[in-house]
Amino acid sequence: MDRLEQQELDSTTLRSATQHLKACPLCNALNASANRECFVCRWSGHFDHSEETIEAGLFALFSTCPDLWDLVSASLPEARPPMRKASLLERWAARFFRKRLDLLC
Repeated sequence: MDRLEQQELDSTTLRSATQHLKACPLCNALNASANRECFVCRWSGHFDHSEETIEAGLFALFSTCPDLWDLVSASLPEARPPMRKASLLERWAARFFRKRLDLLC
């Protein structure tokens, strides 16, 4: 449990979870956004889509089953460093000149 408290969801992961999950207002279970009704209590009304509720639901789920956090965190892509302006320019130049060469052939 201590390792879970030290872990935090980054904003990209939380945004993705918010897009794909919703919380049932009756039983607080997390459901897939595509589900029309709660898989636990069969609620089919309005669901909570707020980041705070979904984050609280995720932490409750990971607190109940810490091994699940290990599986989820292992499958998350690692954050890539932002591209340098020079590499963006190099990619643009490579595309530009490649197209010009393709037209000449």
